[in-house]
Amino acid sequence: ADYDKGGGGMDTNSLTILVAKATVGFGGVLAIASQVLRRIFQIVASYGSSQTFVAASLLVACGMGIVAEDLGLSATTGAFAAGVLLAESGYRAQIEADIKPFEGILLGVFFVTAGASLDPQTVITEWPTLLAGIAAFIAIKFSVIFSAGEFALGLSRADAARVGLLL
Repeated sequence: ADYDKGGGGMDTNSLTILVAKATVGFGGVLAIASQVLRRIFQIVASYGSSQTFVAASLLVACGMGIVAEDLGLSATTGAFAAGVLLAESGYRAQIEADIKPFEGILLGVFFVTAGASLDPQTVITEWPTLLAGIAAFIAIKFSVIFSAGEFALGLSRADAARVGLLL
């Protein structure tokens, strides 16, 4: 979410308020929404139409995006939370089947909006930080996969290293 609109960084008070909104506010929304969604999708299922499942799912995703933005988080965070709620609603299979024809379009919209929000100037000015972050992420990911492969999955060291490098 945008936190540096004034250009001066974020002070401790603003950060505390944002964290409180994210944990308490959004957590409360998720808890309430999980209960409400069960009832809503029971009603939607009684109509037996795939269009109602699609419409209800998109309404939940858009609504959660709006709620997340109102709390100072990104709409993407809200849409992700909506996906989690929909997956746990008990109608996951029906929702997946009904949304499947739109999967490519929705993924395309997501990647276009994500790409459109990329600021090339920021990438150029922050390239050392970006490269260090990517290198650290890959190193941590490799070490976790290597350790899990060797100890938890029973792979040889060579196979665990190969899987860690490939993933």
